[in-house]
Amino acid sequence: MGNLTTRIGGMKVEKGSLAIFWLSQGNFVFKTEHGNIMYIDPYLSNSVQRVYGQKGLIPIPIPPEEVRADLVVITHDHLDHLGPDTILSLSKVRNGRFLGPLSCVYHLLEIKIDKDRIIQMNRRETKVVEDMKISVVHSEHTEDSVGYVFDFDGIEVYISEDTKNHEKLIQRAESYVF
Repeated sequence: MGNLTTRIGGMKVEKGSLAIFWLSQGNFVFKTEHGNIMYIDPYLSNSVQRVYGQKGLIPIPIPPEEVRADLVVITHDHLDHLGPDTILSLSKVRNGRFLGPLSCVYHLLEIKIDKDRIIQMNRRETKVVEDMKISVVHSEHTEDSVGYVFDFDGIEVYISEDTKNHEKLIQRAESYVF
């Protein structure tokens, strides 16, 4: 396993804490005090280069076949957020689940991710998955792109991903549900 994968897997997260690892652009890994590992929009392949000829700005930080994720959260269905090369590799390593809005669910099903491993969440929904409370908020990018507010036992993290400025983003401070 690569250095970062080993570090994530071996890290003990203290009670009342959250480990956050930045992978690239808006791609993160969260590890909770309970040991659950969540990837946000993992782009760990060269899908964009293969399809559009655009090379990534930084090297791939973790080979997808090394990822150990309990949950993969996706904000929208663009290749640099839901790349089929990455997702297929992730799905073969571990029986983690995938979470995203309807357009992402369609793409996950198209690339043959088992429907029992997919959790659909759309704007204005809140669910608890493993030990993570997830609220879906507005994003202004694609028709059903979303942002997320994660509550890890009182530690809140807001991920907006690709979005334009919009009044509903400002309202986020007042309420998680738009």
